Amino acid sequence: MKFILIILLALCCHSQIIENPIIAIINKFYIQQLSLNFIVHFNDSSQVRILDRVLNYLNNNASTDFVPFMIESLDNKKSLSSSVKRRNVIIFIDNNHDLLSIIFSSLTSDGFQMNGFYTFVILRIKDDDMSNLFEKLWQKFIYNVNILTLDNGRVMLKTFMPFSAEICYNIRPIIINEYDNKLEKWKNDNFFPPKFTNFYNCSLRATTFEYAPAVIKRNINNGSYTLEGSDIELINGLKDILNFHLNLTYNDKPGASGMTYKNGTVTGVKLSLLSNDTDFLFGLYYVTYPNCLYMGCSRPYYAVFMTVIVPQIDLTSLEKFFIPFRLDLWVSLIIVLFLAVFVIAILKHKLKRFRNFIIGSNINDPFNELLTAFIGGSSHKLPRRNFARYLLMIFILFCLVMRSVYIGGLFKYLQSNEKISPFKTIKDLVARDYKLYSHFYFEDYLVNMGLSDSIIIIKPSEDAYYKAKTFDPNFRGGFSITSDELLYLNKLNVANFTYRVCKEHLYTVNNGLLFQNDSFLIEAFDRIIIQLQSNGLINYWITKYIDTSYFDIKKADRIPEQLTLSHLLGSFQMWLCGIILATGSFIIEVIYYKIKKVERGKSLLNERKYILSSISKKENGKG
Repeated sequence: MKFILIILLALCCHSQIIENPIIAIINKFYIQQLSLNFIVHFNDSSQVRILDRVLNYLNNNASTDFVPFMIESLDNKKSLSSSVKRRNVIIFIDNNHDLLSIIFSSLTSDGFQMNGFYTFVILRIKDDDMSNLFEKLWQKFIYNVNILTLDNGRVMLKTFMPFSAEICYNIRPIIINEYDNKLEKWKNDNFFPPKFTNFYNCSLRATTFEYAPAVIKRNINNGSYTLEGSDIELINGLKDILNFHLNLTYNDKPGASGMTYKNGTVTGVKLSLLSNDTDFLFGLYYVTYPNCLYMGCSRPYYAVFMTVIVPQIDLTSLEKFFIPFRLDLWVSLIIVLFLAVFVIAILKHKLKRFRNFIIGSNINDPFNELLTAFIGGSSHKLPRRNFARYLLMIFILFCLVMRSVYIGGLFKYLQSNEKISPFKTIKDLVARDYKLYSHFYFEDYLVNMGLSDSIIIIKPSEDAYYKAKTFDPNFRGGFSITSDELLYLNKLNVANFTYRVCKEHLYTVNNGLLFQNDSFLIEAFDRIIIQLQSNGLINYWITKYIDTSYFDIKKADRIPEQLTLSHLLGSFQMWLCGIILATGSFIIEVIYYKIKKVERGKSLLNERKYILSSISKKENGKG
């Protein structure tokens, strides 16, 4: 809810002159808000008259949807420091140092929104004092501020414009409106003119570091370098639209991005932000609770998901023969062959009268013909009946398509250094007692997912080591990584290696820019970021450096090359296995026939002995 605070402080005189301009401002601007809070510091009867008139106006003219107003006292500092964020403020005050000190000490981010709308009513104040007041408010990032004052009997509304064509960071007062006492209205309704639509080429300080694909350092021959990346494109777009000069500091030290701990401690370039050495940071910072608590976060302009790089297992030469088809396709193919064998067996032994019609009377060995058609061999004998020929033709066509697709897929996989991941989900990873290596700022996400027992927190400087460990099949762990970094690294190293990840994503994180708390740049940048998101420019800049097709790379190298022995080693292994099987069957067959021959010789010998014995007995009987 937006709040309107009207702080009424010791107004000594000129109540009638001031009441109407104040009511006009309330009527034109403040009354459009949702609620009104009065914080009153009484000094004389003129203050009471002003308050009574304002309250009477609100009671008689406020719409029925208004939230009832509340009156507070400036002396109650505890009330002013409450967690209720007051957004719109009108302050009645004399040019008194003590009263101004009370105001400045009360204007904290605990009880006030720094990007709210503030009107100071100070009847007598010099321009130099007004500049000092604006400077103190500007240091607190209170920039939507006006001073309503009297100048030779004329009611003026003054403010400061920090950026102009003449000077940068200007806090000198300028007149933006004047009250017409005769017409009883302000000359225009623009009480709070926008101040950050054009920076007039004034300098803004920014700090960044290398984090691909947001910021990429490209070395040039003469020893210098240039920066490119998706965030560089975004900042250049903001610079062109808002017309500011970018004073960029590049930090190439390890861990330059910095950490934000729960107790408010920060490291890296974030220190320069909190010490006011820079105005904003960029490099696909995560919009997390610690970052936005101790610093200011822009509107998220890009979302990435967190995934896990898992160890990869090399495919053997024989395993590559099974890779072209997935399991469901292998099962379907086996079912088709099984049905063919089953039909032939039934027709051969059970339904012999249909055999000639379906298989053909002239086909003596249908199983051999089935195998010949499956492997693409030529058949020298065709069925005589047309129906049987149609069945054979359809089966041959089916086998031709399956065989051609298989050969094409096999050729691709034989040329690749394809690796597989044994894990599909995070649950599989944890169930096998694998550890999950991650950074500190992702710990809360992982703990909330119930993975606290599997987390090992590492330093940013250890990233490269653990990424390389995922290529070791014996490494019992996974490395958490954002999708944008994964895509960029896979695209960059596609000719040599690619990372494999779980199919399941951990969670989604938003990316944004970091500012000082309550910085005026947040509102100015957010307005342009919304426009750039709406017209698709941010997505265009990001897709220039990342490509979602690199999530799952099927082959490591993409240029044609000659096949080597390592590519077709599986074929030679299958040939060697076939030779061994053939040799084994030959030996078994030789032994079998030798045994049969010996048994047959024994049988003939016994038969001859029996015949000779019978002849001998007959001769003895005749004698």
